[in-house]
Amino acid sequence: VAQGLSPLVDKGKRGELAARLLLTLAHDHALQTSNSAGGEIRCAKPILLTTFMKSLLKEEAYKTLLRSYTMNGGRDLDAPGSMQSFETTFKTAHVQFTHFSKAHDDSVLHKSSLWKAAARGIAWECRDNAPYCDLLIPIILDHEKPLGRGNVSAILVQVKDRQDKMTLHLPRDVEYDLFSDDEQPLPSYKQRRDSALKLSTPWIFIAMQLGVQGRSAATEPPKK
Repeated sequence: VAQGLSPLVDKGKRGELAARLLLTLAHDHALQTSNSAGGEIRCAKPILLTTFMKSLLKEEAYKTLLRSYTMNGGRDLDAPGSMQSFETTFKTAHVQFTHFSKAHDDSVLHKSSLWKAAARGIAWECRDNAPYCDLLIPIILDHEKPLGRGNVSAILVQVKDRQDKMTLHLPRDVEYDLFSDDEQPLPSYKQRRDSALKLSTPWIFIAMQLGVQGRSAATEPPKK
């Protein structure tokens, strides 16, 4: 896809455009899959996160994802080692986006922005040269509960045109800004970093290595 866009789009934008297209197509396919009763398909409709991921991934990769265990969130903080599978952690989670909107600063990397974007069906294309992620898709953790800062998370997407190993990294203070429920954010970097260690909100990091062909891709697990 990215190579096909070469004559039309600058090199730095091709990967992100191709990624947005793939994510949008996966969303639309998941909508059709969820419409088992037939009838008119509503685009502005929450869909199960697991259904969206099934549309995005190959079958074997999807099965592996469901069996994987979370490294962040999805655990009882009073019971060390009580990590849950992806399928269990996100069993009530939904995504709802009809389009990507361009952010011009880092204000979208905050939990107060996540729930507002989810309410409006927005996924974010992060600012140019954003250091941690290129795309941001809000997650509604429990569709049956009121939408607010305590009921949202996110899919963070990094888009790279490369074939070598890639380490995903989200600084602790940025994790705090995105996933803390604090109404008044902690003022210092050290306080936010230390508080992030206690967060229980599960979130997803996706690396889309669009420069890889065949089986040459190799990735490392996220490091915190």
